[in-house]
Amino acid sequence: MDQIQLILATVLLGLVVLVAVWYVISMTGRKASVSRPTYLILGITNSGKTSLFARWNDVASDDAGEKWEEPIVTVSSMEANYGQIRLPFSKPSIQKSFQLIDYPGHLKYFDLLQKLILNEITLQRVKGVVFVVDSSQFKDSSHTVAKYLFNLLSVTERLHNGVDFLFAVNKTDLFDSTPVVRVRQMLEDDINSLIQNELTAIDKNNLDDNDDPVGTETLREFWLSVVGSKAGKFTFDKLEGNMDFVPGSVVKGKLEMWENWLDERVVN
Repeated sequence: MDQIQLILATVLLGLVVLVAVWYVISMTGRKASVSRPTYLILGITNSGKTSLFARWNDVASDDAGEKWEEPIVTVSSMEANYGQIRLPFSKPSIQKSFQLIDYPGHLKYFDLLQKLILNEITLQRVKGVVFVVDSSQFKDSSHTVAKYLFNLLSVTERLHNGVDFLFAVNKTDLFDSTPVVRVRQMLEDDINSLIQNELTAIDKNNLDDNDDPVGTETLREFWLSVVGSKAGKFTFDKLEGNMDFVPGSVVKGKLEMWENWLDERVVN
C-alpha cells in the first residue's frame, strides 16, 4: 500500500512539474513574441483598421509561404489581432519581418493598450503607428478620435524623438468624405480644446495626474510642454514624432501611399 501511494505521489508530482514548466514556457514565449519591432494599426471602431490589418497580414502570409496562427478578422475587432508584415513592400529582396498589431478602437480599452505598448512591446520597439481615420464619417467622430489621440500621444511622445504616425485617412474616394487637410485641422482644434480643459482643470481625462503611465511628469505638465504656455495653441507640428496625413482607401485597394510611408521608415 505504501509503495502504491509513493508511485501515485511521484506521478502527481511529475504532472505538477510538467504543468508548471509548460506555463513558464508559454508565458515566456508569448512575451518574447510580442516584445519585438512592431507597427501598430489603431483608430476608433469602424474606421477600417481591421480590414487594413487583414490586407497587410495576408500579404505577409502569402509572401512567406505560410499562414500565421492568429485568425484574420475583417469586422470590428473586440480583441487585439496579431500578425506579421514584411517590409519594405517595394524591395522583396531585403524585406524584414515586423510584428503587426490591430488593437480594438473602443476608448474603454485604452488602459490595456497602454500596458501593451509600455510593458509588453515596450515603447522603444514601436516603429510606427498607422492611425486609421474614416473620412466619410469624420464630422460625427472627430471628438472621439481627438480624445483617443489626446491619451495616446501623451504616451508615445514620452519617447525621445517620439513615435512616427501615419494618419491613414480612409475612404477619401467617397463624395461625402472630409478632405485630408480639414481632417488635420479639426483634430488640432479638438485636441487643443482637450488640452485647455486639462490645463484649467475643467475636465479630467482618463489619465489622472496621480496615475502617470511613464514618469513623474503629470499629464497637465506634458501638454503644457507641448503647447508652450496656457495661451499656446496645439498643432501636430509641435510634436516630436512625424505626423503625416495621407489619403487612401482600404476597400478600393488604394494603399500605395500608405505602403510608401512604411517603406520609408524601414529603408531610411
